[in-house]
Amino acid sequence: MESDDVKAAMELAFNAVRDFLDELKRLVSSAAQEGEYEKVRRLTDKCERVEQFLKKVEQLSEEWQSLSVSSMPVGSPTVAIPQTTVRRRRANRQGRRLTHGLKTPEKRFRRPILEALVELGGSAAVSDVLSLVAKKLQGVLNQYDWAPLPSGREVRWRNTAKWCRRTMVEEGLLLVNSPKGIWEISEAGRKALESGEV
Repeated sequence: MESDDVKAAMELAFNAVRDFLDELKRLVSSAAQEGEYEKVRRLTDKCERVEQFLKKVEQLSEEWQSLSVSSMPVGSPTVAIPQTTVRRRRANRQGRRLTHGLKTPEKRFRRPILEALVELGGSAAVSDVLSLVAKKLQGVLNQYDWAPLPSGREVRWRNTAKWCRRTMVEEGLLLVNSPKGIWEISEAGRKALESGEV
């Protein structure tokens, strides 16, 4: 088996698990907006288990890369994979999960979201908050951020911003019990913004 073929197969598995994790996170966000907090807890627990599994897959991938196939003794057995299988695997990877590090990281959205909420009077509709966040991150958001997610339902940066909001709700910087479709800064969020902690 070619080293690149194994690497491609591991990347395919890694991307599939990350896509599953993205869908779980979307469900958490939806449940939170609906106020179904028991469901949020269950899904969050599952997210954590999947993230742990993902780390194991990543470690296995790194371990495989450290095993240099070129250092194998001459005459070592190899297993041939039909090229149609390899081509199909490579085709399946197209349009999948974005390579780590290309999109703007979630933490970069923290301050712009808090600033936007303060400027909007402390609470506002999601669309209004994100419109202001986009202006604040002009020149920061890149082509990968503006690309649609594999689902095609939303551009990547808006999804990242929503996950950032979820994280800040968990940290107490935003209110958890805001009306559906409304984001609201908490007193702790205001203090963190004023102190420069975010």
